[in-house]
Amino acid sequence: MNSRERNSIFIADFIVPFLSIFGVVMFFPILPTLQKIFGVTISQVSWLPNIGYLVMILFSPVVGFLIKKTGTKPLLLTFVFLWILGISIEILSITVIKYPLFVFGRFIEALGEAAFFPLVLSMSKVALSSEDQKKSSTILEIGAAAGGLVAAMITGSFINEPIKLFLIPIIMGIIVWVFILISIKNAHEKVEENFISEDLPQDNKKIYISLVLMIFSAQAIFGSIQVYLAYYMESFKAIGSTGRVLSLEQILGVVGTILPVILLRKLSFKTIRNYVFIVFIVSSVGIGVHLSLGISVLFLALTALFVGIAFSTLNIFLAKSIHTNVSRKMSLYTSIRFLGGFLISLLWGRLIEFYAVREFDYSATFKILYFGIAVFAFIIVVVSMTLQKDEKILEETLKE
Repeated sequence: MNSRERNSIFIADFIVPFLSIFGVVMFFPILPTLQKIFGVTISQVSWLPNIGYLVMILFSPVVGFLIKKTGTKPLLLTFVFLWILGISIEILSITVIKYPLFVFGRFIEALGEAAFFPLVLSMSKVALSSEDQKKSSTILEIGAAAGGLVAAMITGSFINEPIKLFLIPIIMGIIVWVFILISIKNAHEKVEENFISEDLPQDNKKIYISLVLMIFSAQAIFGSIQVYLAYYMESFKAIGSTGRVLSLEQILGVVGTILPVILLRKLSFKTIRNYVFIVFIVSSVGIGVHLSLGISVLFLALTALFVGIAFSTLNIFLAKSIHTNVSRKMSLYTSIRFLGGFLISLLWGRLIEFYAVREFDYSATFKILYFGIAVFAFIIVVVSMTLQKDEKILEETLKE
């Protein structure tokens, strides 16, 4: 492979995850606006992020089957097109005020988002050397985080103008589609995978289960500081600042994904795990106490930073600890990760509405919800520590 082809794959590794996370994050600040436009309840509007998570959970394994049948390039072109089509349907639904049509458009868009990550991962695995695959993984995480950051920054300026907001990803999607058509070569189309039927060695099963539980909890906690942030900010009468706070969270999330490469040279997985969950617990209590906007933003930002650290650290040790049925176990890991986001979005949407009917204000509602997150994080870390108790690989640093 020449350098031009390799660089084209690196670019795709950045821009395709960028689109995926942009499409997810752009909804968070405008949920109250969409709720007013369509005249729906909080639990109904909560299905917009829920649909994205649900499709990612259910459809991601299907993508692996499709890759083997048709290859990555035609699928990338197809799913970027579907992503654009879905957002176009959402614009149409706002024009005619039809919420079921908007939900349908969100479903079509989510098909693209569910396919993007498996497609670029498979393309890089087949086309790149082992060393380049490490770079590819880093670029992918940075692209995803950058997509969330840009979405948060842009959305803040279009909270009351969703149609104008949705035109931006359509333009970006068209540019990405043309780039894939021109620059990604047919040599990367077919993906052959050799699945090993044996189960993981016994001494690694506990690690795998614990890592799955931890990524589930990290994604759920990330969802707790993003999906309903607009409603939390409304409790401070600061809904206009939602986009800026989301931007701050995304920036720190990017920083967090980079830090483990440095931290793991000095600290073991278990040490980082302990710090991460201490922060999750303390910050959740701090956010729930609702002392002031500044203090809450500080705890939200701290949570975002350590979520980023958790994501990268878990990915690194997942790669170190599984050796058989890798693709299948990676798919399960990814699906359960998104399940965490889906469940927090679904559950919180229903609980926010439940307490609203009983005339709880948002500050009282979120106090209950975030205290619940603190308890949830405590349970997960206790279970994980029990499963990881005798696993020596988790006591190593990257130098070892």
